[in-house]
Amino acid sequence: MMSAIQQNQKVLFENQQNILKGLAKINTKLDEYFTRSQGPFQQERQEQPSHFKIITNIDELTNFEEQLKCPLMVSKYFEQLSIICRHKKSAQNNAYALVDSMFDRKLMTCCSWGGGSKGEPKHCFKAFSKTIDLFLKVVHQYDETFTKPNCVDFFKNVMRHSTKRNKAKRVRNSTTKKKNKNRAAENQLQDADRPDQGLPNISDQTKLAYYLLHFCGRH
Repeated sequence: MMSAIQQNQKVLFENQQNILKGLAKINTKLDEYFTRSQGPFQQERQEQPSHFKIITNIDELTNFEEQLKCPLMVSKYFEQLSIICRHKKSAQNNAYALVDSMFDRKLMTCCSWGGGSKGEPKHCFKAFSKTIDLFLKVVHQYDETFTKPNCVDFFKNVMRHSTKRNKAKRVRNSTTKKKNKNRAAENQLQDADRPDQGLPNISDQTKLAYYLLHFCGRH
């Protein structure tokens, strides 16, 4: 009798072990599936444009700081700003991309870290602690070496060179126009090979006949 009970217990134990092994395999496959499925999703999320409205003056910055008192608003802005940064970039590059997406460069010329200035009085940027914490949180998620002291030094450096950075922005805008002119010149060169270039104003029907003659002449 005892032998039969022991045998049944042995069979039950073996069945339990087999079930546990099967569950472990299923969990492993599920983990692999979620890992693969999250990769493309993360990439697609990052490629979407951020809907964050850039802060252009001290009133908007003050209002933004007030909004961050609400955890829901922190989550909202965290999602919007996270799109700007990338895993493959360094913390410094992400920080520069983020600061230019959050704050207008002209605004940064009106701020200093502690509010002190040799010339005109400036706004004390370190007073906007929730804004700074959000900035740190966004960059830190991609590079954990970017800490609070790094964040403080970064903002001090940005505001120290804010005038130069603001001027550099305007220079880059003017360079873009030159590129447009070069592109227009390239288009003119490409159009030079068209058979109807140099012809006077003629009707579409005449142009079609000319195209046919030109095509037949080549063949």
